[in-house]
Order: sequence, then C-alpha cells, then structure tokens
Amino acid sequence: MLKAAISLKRFFLFTIPVFISLHGTAQSNVADSLRKVLVVSKNDTNKVAVLLALSKSSLTLVPETALMYAHDANHLAGELKFTRGRALALKGIGMVYYNQSKYPETLDYWIQSLNAFDSSGDKAGVSNMLSNIGAVYSNQTEDSKALEYYFKALPYAEQLNDKLRVATLYINIGNVYYHNPANHNKALEYFIKALPISEELKDNNTLGSASANIGEIYLDKNQFDSALFYFQKSKRSLDNSEDEAYALNNLGRFYTKKGNYEEAIRYHKSAFDTAQKIDGTLYMAQSILYLGDAYYKKGDYKQATETYNSAVFYALKISDKNIELKNAYHMHNKKILQMPINTMCFYRR
Repeated sequence: MLKAAISLKRFFLFTIPVFISLHGTAQSNVADSLRKVLVVSKNDTNKVAVLLALSKSSLTLVPETALMYAHDANHLAGELKFTRGRALALKGIGMVYYNQSKYPETLDYWIQSLNAFDSSGDKAGVSNMLSNIGAVYSNQTEDSKALEYYFKALPYAEQLNDKLRVATLYINIGNVYYHNPANHNKALEYFIKALPISEELKDNNTLGSASANIGEIYLDKNQFDSALFYFQKSKRSLDNSEDEAYALNNLGRFYTKKGNYEEAIRYHKSAFDTAQKIDGTLYMAQSILYLGDAYYKKGDYKQATETYNSAVFYALKISDKNIELKNAYHMHNKKILQMPINTMCFYRR
C-alpha cells in the first residue's frame, strides 16, 4: 500500500476524467491535428476545448507546454465569461503542478477550479475537485484534511449516481485510514465497500486497487489465505495494465513474509521485467528493494547488499517525487550496515 511497515506504492485512485486520452504515436498525431485546428480557431468556447486537449496531450512529456496551453485556455475562458471552461483550465494547471509534487500551487489552482465549478452549478466537477484536493492532502499525510474533502465529495457522487467516483472515494478514504494502524479495520471496511461496485462496473483499475489494499491489510494481520486470495484477485484485474508490476510485487512480498523466498524472488524479478517494458521507474525501484528484502530474509546477505546498492540509480532518479521511496532506500542502507560482518568482505577489495 502507498501508496505503500506502509508499502512503497499504496494504491489510491485519482480521477481527472476531463480530457481525451492520448498515447504514444497516436498522442503525437492527435496533438498535431489539434495544433492545426488551433491555428484556424476563432476565440470561442471550442477554442478553449482545443487548448485544454492540447494541454492534456503535453502533460507527461512536456509539462511546460501543458501549462502554457492551460493558462491560455484559462485566459480565453475568462474573456468569454465561460465559467466551466475556466474551471477545467484551472484544473489542468493544477494537474501539471500535481505531477511535479508542487502541492501549494496545486491547491491554489484546484480550489479556484472548485469554486468555478460550484458557481456554474456543475456538481460532477465539484465532486471531482473535492476528491482531487483530498488526494493532495493525503499525499502530504494531512489525514484529517484529506478525509474532510473526501467526505464532502461523497454525497455529490452519490446524488449523481456516479458509481465509479463513489468506489474511488471509498478506496481513497480507506487509504487515509490505513495510515494509522489503529484504523485498519475502518480502512478494510471502505475497501470492501468498493469491491461490489467495481465488479458491477467491470472496472479493472478500481477492482485491482481495492483487492490489493484488502490483501495488504490481511497480510499485516498475518491472515495469509485471505491475503493471497485478494492479491491474486488484484493480479488478475491488473494483468496487462501499467500497474501489473504493482500486483506482482505484492505477491512477492506475500511470499517473503511466508518464508517462500524463491517464489518471492521469482515474482519480484517478473515485476521488474514487467515495469521495465513500460519504463515504470517507480515500480522498477520497488521491485529491486523488495528483491533485496527477499535475499536478506533468505540469509543471502551478499546478494541482498548488491541488490540494495543497485537500487541507488532508481532511488535517486525519482526520490524527489517519492519521499517514501527515498526513506525506504535509506532504511535499506542501514540494513546493509547491520549485516553480519563476514558478508561485507568484498568491499575491502
């Protein structure tokens, strides 16, 4: 769980269902087409929509460009008194900052977006922004503020019969409760509430997330049969998705705790290979750290040390964006120093 002892990746769901989805070559082709449309567009609400779509298309690869288009959309929507367009643009600006872990800036723009959605009477937008603001506070472990916003969002989602958002909120609320071991039963209650909705919707992402988090709690409780059942359920849901490595790592951690180290090593190596195919740096780093744990518990201290040390490249690459990973890396460095001295002799070469 983050997500994610909390495991390095605790699954929470983040809903930004506003822009069109663009990937790879298709992303580039659609962006090129949108830029051509932009050149001939009049200053109207359609141009705002084009700017927003361009912002989304640049979000992960060129965030500075995404920010520029979102600001342009915000400016034009303001001139047009197009309140919902402004709300979406402010949301897009905040998304860039969120991806950069610039949380004060994210909150600034998302609160403005929330107010704009509210003034335009867009209850779906209000629900979305309340939930997303809750995610910002959750990332900063400001649990009371996170719960405040999640519980504000929930009635809107229920009134709209937005089942996907309800399930998402249940999972996110559960994640906040998970931060405190005394609240693990509350966390479990909300994760379980998300399951039937996810199954009804046949939404593999929410189903995989809820199942993984339930498995995590049962693993904490040493209820191994239940943990394995839900981790396997999560794996089936997340197969062939960008989060498949997450599910594989959970199974690896399960087998490490059970003492089946060879099986744990197999799962973590598979998770690394799976993450490498999509250049999933966070999951690659987690796989290596968990693999080191399996070697360490097995008593293969030399292999554990070499594995932990190999994680430095990934830890340094993403540590600024993932404090938990950075802390985990330093924790494992301390573990290396605590290993039996005779296993450290190769450092004297």
